[in-house]
Amino acid sequence: MDGSATDNSKTAERGRKLIQPLLRVGAWLAMDRVGRLILLATVFLAIAVLAMGSGWADWYHVCSSLDTESTHVFLVVPFAAAILYVNRSKLKQVKWGPSWLGAVMVVIGYAASRWGYFNQKQSFYNFGAVMMALGAVITVLGHDVLRKFWPVALMLMFMVPMPNMVRLKIAAPLQTATAATVAPILEFFGEPVARQNSSLTVNGKEVLIVEACNGLRMVFTLILACWLFAFISPLKNWIRWLIIIMSPGVALVCNVVRLIPTMLMYAHASSDAAEQFHDYAGWAMLFVAFLVLMFVIRFIEALGIEVREDEEGVVKRSEEREAGSENKTPAFGKPVTE
Repeated sequence: MDGSATDNSKTAERGRKLIQPLLRVGAWLAMDRVGRLILLATVFLAIAVLAMGSGWADWYHVCSSLDTESTHVFLVVPFAAAILYVNRSKLKQVKWGPSWLGAVMVVIGYAASRWGYFNQKQSFYNFGAVMMALGAVITVLGHDVLRKFWPVALMLMFMVPMPNMVRLKIAAPLQTATAATVAPILEFFGEPVARQNSSLTVNGKEVLIVEACNGLRMVFTLILACWLFAFISPLKNWIRWLIIIMSPGVALVCNVVRLIPTMLMYAHASSDAAEQFHDYAGWAMLFVAFLVLMFVIRFIEALGIEVREDEEGVVKRSEEREAGSENKTPAFGKPVTE
């Protein structure tokens, strides 16, 4: 009997330990209205994704298999989450509450998705799915979340793959310009090079730039990296916009840095070794881009120009904006205040 009672008490204790986390979550949701809104927003997000399940499945298939130049889209969510986490202190300033703006975004997203589907416009189809998901969240949490975290919302638009016609119009001049940049650099280091449009002949081997690196995948990936750097660093707004404007140039510089050794690998090593180097060097360029941006920041600071934003200044300006908008009626919905 004693042994049975001991076993029952141990079982009951394990049951209490298992249920305690659920009880804590339940207590949090009961006491915290914002917590309930976040939970409800998660449910709305899941419904929006399920409603466009075929669109998201098509998006994944296109970006992972059919269109290898769009693999940068898989970096968008973790990069956006990083920006949200670093700037999480702004959550205390948000005026939580439902907003009709989110419902309007859902309608626009659905209309864009339907139009893209029936007119065979892949980008509109995918844009609609992303807009519906974002609108579902804004419907519950409120338009102030969009105002406070607009860099995250804009970054999510990078999830939409670029239309093929637009990409091809960019790719051709980009390849020619890259070849024209790489050729004199290789010649400077004593490597005989012959160039014809986007084709380079190095060590008697002809290599098309498109084979080594067509550049577009690198460009969009590094633009995302620059966007991430701009909004996770405590920088003044003008320097953030400067980084964003510079991002295509930084991407092209990193692309050339990767392309020079890649071309040498194609010329003096096997194609398999060159392709492996090309793939690994692409990820390494993310770190190179961060180093370039840090160098730019240090250089501007060396000129005696203040580029970093102190936390007190951010809080003060935020309080001033909030004080100025206290007497204004919100455009959509009624904010939830705690």
